[in-house]
Amino acid sequence: MLVVTVLCTAAPFLMMNHFQKYVPATEAGLIYCAEPLFASGLSLFLPAMLAGWMGTQYPNEVPSATLVLGGVLITAANVWAQMRKREAAGG
Repeated sequence: MLVVTVLCTAAPFLMMNHFQKYVPATEAGLIYCAEPLFASGLSLFLPAMLAGWMGTQYPNEVPSATLVLGGVLITAANVWAQMRKREAAGG
């Protein structure tokens, strides 16, 4: 539990707080929007890998069209909103 907490929660949080000042707001928004995609991607192989190291059985997430489509639609909506905002601002 400690490894998952540090690797999947504390490390990304600290990295985002540190590097956010170097990234424009639009790009930061897209990165934050993509977090569910990263989490879903990691859940495809990370649980079984960690369970193997601990000598237990734990199934990975099953990739499905719904999982992928949901992530793509959320990301596309955010990209589209950012593009509309930029066009409205004249940039």
